[in-house]
Amino acid sequence: MTMVTYSPLIVIPSDIPQSAITMVRRIARAFHLHGIPMTWALYAQFPRLIALDINRWHDRFGDDVIMMIDLDPIMDPNVNPLDPRSVAEESVRLREILPKLLAEGRERFQEEMPWAEVTVAGAGLKNAELLFALRETGFIGLWGYDHLSERDGPAPFGPFLISEDSPVSTYPPSSKPLLGLPRSSIRLNDLIRRRLPGDPLSQCLWALDQHIESAGWNAFMPFIHELDIEEYGEIATDYAEDLEIFLGELKDRDVDFVTLPKIASDPQLNPEMASTIYLLAEEERELRKILFYHDSSCRMRFEGDEITPV
Repeated sequence: MTMVTYSPLIVIPSDIPQSAITMVRRIARAFHLHGIPMTWALYAQFPRLIALDINRWHDRFGDDVIMMIDLDPIMDPNVNPLDPRSVAEESVRLREILPKLLAEGRERFQEEMPWAEVTVAGAGLKNAELLFALRETGFIGLWGYDHLSERDGPAPFGPFLISEDSPVSTYPPSSKPLLGLPRSSIRLNDLIRRRLPGDPLSQCLWALDQHIESAGWNAFMPFIHELDIEEYGEIATDYAEDLEIFLGELKDRDVDFVTLPKIASDPQLNPEMASTIYLLAEEERELRKILFYHDSSCRMRFEGDEITPV
């Protein structure tokens, strides 16, 4: 039977203050004590102090890294989207500079963390030029799909093989598999439940249980848990007992604990495993049930017992 692969992730800002680094270490310690490896999402301008911590955590617990990309300062704000020539020129420019920036960023990572392969990127803004650059430089995954946002809303929920030229579609398929990954699988709560519990730990366990229930229909079922530094730093500090209970419940569930690069590497060996995904989410108290489905040619959502997609 397919096991859910659980991967906790923290984004580290380039200008992270010392107080936040203290929180990061506190969160990492709690997860590491339960044998759970962490994924660290870093910008190329990451502080060296963080790299020293991650090197130690990689050696002891198997932690890994992904590289964050911010397209906003790279793109030309003067491009006229209604002028085909202007758009084409900007596309050519981005296809020239983005592969270089990705390669330079990877070199910076490997200077401080020689073990890091850096095969997964993370981004908020995504476009066809970024997809091109990622494939050109050997990246295999793109993390950061926020299904509550307007630009990522059309993307399939869960993991999907990104199309050749659209960051939110599976069609047309690409000859170079690039796996799209949700920013946080906990977003399932917001898509299904009308009354959310205020406790993020309860939200995580509910969403994880939906993935576990659906795992048997799939060959591949990752669960991404983004941890906000401030929120989980407070939990680790003021509600440490609750966090321990949560981590104990995680360990009691039938899941595998891996890093994001490991999740992205599996479809490289067998792309078919990620080409079709079924995810059924059910909130019995609200009598709500939604089935998410996507394959290499379409994306559909079914509500309740309806046999036609919405």
